[in-house]
Amino acid sequence: MNRLKDLRTERKLSLSELHDKVNISISTLSAIENGVRRMNVNHARVLGEFFGVSTDYILGNDLASFMSFSDALEDLFTNSFDSFVQAANEGKLEERQRLLFCCVDLLLHGTLTHKDLNTIKNLLETLINKNEGSGDDK
Repeated sequence: MNRLKDLRTERKLSLSELHDKVNISISTLSAIENGVRRMNVNHARVLGEFFGVSTDYILGNDLASFMSFSDALEDLFTNSFDSFVQAANEGKLEERQRLLFCCVDLLLHGTLTHKDLNTIKNLLETLINKNEGSGDDK
């Protein structure tokens, strides 16, 4: 679902008028509104800028869907935390698992400063390097 038609009609614009403003063909705009064609990233960006909304909004992505995913991830993380700590204390946790768990923890509980992003990047690079050096496809 996209919200193009709703945004256009709220502003009382015809397809032709919208075309004049955003330089996307009328046939493309019509096909997107009617679900015949998917909106590409460039169209979403241009239309989002014109209407003053995010690309996620114009594409129909709901914040509620994102939040439910985030909540599910939080539940998964929280429910596995005790077993993670126990496995780490017993030395039964692979380094890759520990690094991945640290990344998820930063994403869920950090305020994600520039330093956090660098830390996540370094952790992911370490994970990739360990995977490449292990000779397996895990």
